[in-house]
Parts: sequence; structure tokens; C-alpha cells
Amino acid sequence: MTEALAPVRNLGNHGITATRRIYEGGFADHLRASWDEVYTDRRLDEEALALLVDGEPAGFIMLRALGPTDRIYLRYLVIAADRRGQGLGSLLWEHLRAHCVREDFTLLVWDVEHPGEEGIDDGERSVRERRAAFYERLGGVVIPVLEQTGTEYTNPHHRSDGSSYESPMLLMATPLGPTQLPVDDRTWLSGLVSDVQRYRWERAEMR
Repeated sequence: MTEALAPVRNLGNHGITATRRIYEGGFADHLRASWDEVYTDRRLDEEALALLVDGEPAGFIMLRALGPTDRIYLRYLVIAADRRGQGLGSLLWEHLRAHCVREDFTLLVWDVEHPGEEGIDDGERSVRERRAAFYERLGGVVIPVLEQTGTEYTNPHHRSDGSSYESPMLLMATPLGPTQLPVDDRTWLSGLVSDVQRYRWERAEMR
């Protein structure tokens, strides 16, 4: 088996269509942007990349640089539904980390839906717990935003009618080198949250 990480724009029509199918099949509508936003009209500070296994798309990631910092935000990571359970998630993660290191980033940041959110059923809670545990197995650390700042970390989601609401999330990160994350340093933590809010969510402060 051969694998590589490649820009989606370089895949040709077949590869682009297959990658789009992976992306759109991997997230609920309220958790994903349109394909136009992700690929066709993507920002200059974003990258859309596909995991190729034996030349065929098997996974997708999207990254956004957090402004002029050395931090990068993982917007999306997904493995094709028919390729899950084959270790490709861990493989994609290895390629992702190597890519970020080559681009001179020192910290990879992302968020996942909070398994403790009120009003969700047991099935949804289990899905969220497994997702967070997957990233923790790969070295991800939950950033204790509420404990350190007294403010819950949230980000906006959009309903089908165009309205939006704030949803509690877990902010996670992993260093791209040998250092440990200073999660008990409130100044560092506040700076990280500020970078995410400003450069990912384009707002000045936490909500």
C-alpha cells in the first residue's frame, strides 16, 4: 500500500469529485461549510488536502493558518466511510503532522463537539466521546478553557434557516515538536484562545 498527502487542486476531476464525496459524507450539514467555501473559493490562508491510498482519495483534511502566528488550525479531518477501521485515521494524522512541521508550524489546534453538552442523547454523547478519545490517543490535549478563564469555549453553528447559535466545544491542541503544552499557564492559554477566535472565527473575543 502506498499513501501520500496531496493538494486537492492537483487531483484532476475524478479525484476532486471523490474527495468532495468523502468530505460531504463525513459531517452533518451544520458542521460543515459548503464545498465552494472549502475548495472552489477557499481562502489563501487555507489548504485542502487529500490522503491518497494507492492513488485513490481515502481521506480529507483542511487547514487554516492562524494569522502571523506559528499555529495552525485543523478545520476538518475525515476518512472515507468505506475505509474506516483500517488504521487510516492514524496514518492521515502522521502525514498531517509531518506536513505542518515542514511548513514551520509549532502547534496544531482544533476543536470537537463537547460530549457534556446539555440536551444531546446518549448516542450522540457516545459519538462525541469517541471522537475526543481518538484525538487524545494521537497526542491531542484538551485545553482547560473553562477552568482557566471561567468562560466556556464555544463556536458558532448555523441552522438551515440561516440563523446561528453558540455551541459548547472542546478546544484541543498538540505540539509539533518535543515540548509539552503549558496548559496551566493562563497567559499562554488566553493567547491561544484569542488566536483561534480572531483568525479562525474572525471575532475579537470569546463569546
